[in-house]
Amino acid sequence: MAQLSAFYALDDLPYMRAYVDQVARAKKEFSSCLNNLGIRTIVGGGNYIMIEAREPFKTAVLSAFENNSITVRDFSDKKGLINMIRITVGTLEQMHNVFKIIESAFDSTNVEVSEALGK
Repeated sequence: MAQLSAFYALDDLPYMRAYVDQVARAKKEFSSCLNNLGIRTIVGGGNYIMIEAREPFKTAVLSAFENNSITVRDFSDKKGLINMIRITVGTLEQMHNVFKIIESAFDSTNVEVSEALGK
């Protein structure tokens, strides 16, 4: 399926370039919003962002993602990535929705920002 999608994407290069540009803008804006909330991010060259999430925020946000059918990868068991969650970046609209879910999970923990983020 991925190969077929790639084939069709290459068949419409203007669409593919526009989508890649949109994801790059979404990644920058999403990371900035998370940082403004006080959430540490790691932004690489790919279409994902790593966020740091300590308890009780971590449990709340992972549950919120699951309840909203959003698949993320919890890297907590990986050396050097403790408390890190990987989120794939999509369109601006999708990332605005993901941010709202993160905000809600953060608010639901009812803890101070510094406590939830280990600061």
